[in-house]
Order: sequence, then structure tokens, then C-alpha cells
Amino acid sequence: MIKDMPLKSKFEILESFLGKILHDIRKDIRGEHLKQDKVFVQKYFGKNFIEKIPAEDLEKAYFAELVSEGTENLGSWMISKWILKHAEVYEFFVVQLTKVNPKFEEITLLSVEDAKAIASKSVENFGAIDTYIFSMLNSVAFPDPVFEVVKDAAIKELAEQAKPALQKNASITLEDLSRQHELEILKLTDRYEKRLQATAKKYVQDIEGLKKQLGNMQKKLGELKCC
Repeated sequence: MIKDMPLKSKFEILESFLGKILHDIRKDIRGEHLKQDKVFVQKYFGKNFIEKIPAEDLEKAYFAELVSEGTENLGSWMISKWILKHAEVYEFFVVQLTKVNPKFEEITLLSVEDAKAIASKSVENFGAIDTYIFSMLNSVAFPDPVFEVVKDAAIKELAEQAKPALQKNASITLEDLSRQHELEILKLTDRYEKRLQATAKKYVQDIEGLKKQLGNMQKKLGELKCC
């Protein structure tokens, strides 16, 4: 099952989508990781300037480090950054999985019916690629057949995006482009509003978790002093 799969295996399966993952967190990659991890930079890029490293070379280096080297700290860091950038997807899954079980972290395997419904809604709202990446990185408890359907849809979507712009837009009129542009603006506005709401909610949840940890530590400290 995916929950038992090591991180390097997940990234190996996501090889075709690694470029998308890196692109989504490119500011964190160049502004944080590459500036802080001197060993990684020296290992794969020597004395090249970080700003001038091509995206293709970055993809090869990160794939090698994540899969061949199995560097889990880097994998976990990338997952947290990617999920933070897609907080609206995270919030969607929390809401949907909570409907199945309020303690959604305890779900080991969704029914095919529930999985299909959740996957379908996610693909409709966020696209097949982001749905597949999130499901894999976050170990969503989809049955294998549902995972395969989402994967196939993501591969098709990725192939469609790779087509030359002129080929895709050859039969599109100016009116169609204008309408498409307006729809994209509406979608982006709605997405960023949801992302802000989800990020704020996740921040509050993290703070509450830290407060509980601190309370437990203070309690244990008090018990040690009493002894």
C-alpha cells in the first residue's frame, strides 16, 4: 500500500511529474534549499551560479538525490513546501475525508465508492496532475484501481500541457481566448482565496498542536520537580 511506501519510491513513481513539483516550489528551491545546502550544490553543480542552473539539470539532480540517495529529509521538506503551496487541495481532502471518518488520519483504505467521489471532485476542482501528486505525496488511502484512474488522467493532462501552444490553439478564435482568459482569472481568484483560508486554518491547527506539546512538557517537568 502507498502508506507503507518509502519516500524514494514515491518520487520514483512521480518521476514524470517531478518537473511540475519543482516548478511549483521553485522560489523555495532557489531561495532556500540551494542557498543552504552547500554540499548538495557542490555535489551536483560544482561552482555554477545557482541562478543559472537550468531547470532540466535541477530535475536530474533532485531525482538522483531523492531516489538514488534516498535522502528523506529533502523529500519531507519538498512535500511540506508543495502542500503549503497547494493548501486549498489539502483543505479539500481534509473536509472530504472527515466526512468519511472524523479521525481521517486513521483511515487505512477508502471504499471504492468514496474514493471515486473524492477523486472525481478533486480532479474537477484542481486538475488531475495536482490531485495525483497530492494523493501520492500525502498517502491518500485510495484503493489501487482508483489510484490508477487518477494516474492515467494525470499522464494525459501532462501530455496535453506539453503540446505546442500553437497546435492547441489553432482553432481558437479571439472571442474564445477572451472568454478563456476571463474564466482563468475567476479560477485563479477563487483558488487563491481558498488557499489563504486553508493556510490560515492549517497555521491555527499547528499552533494548537504546539500548545498541547508545550503543556505536556510543562506537566512532565512539574512531575519531575515533585519527585
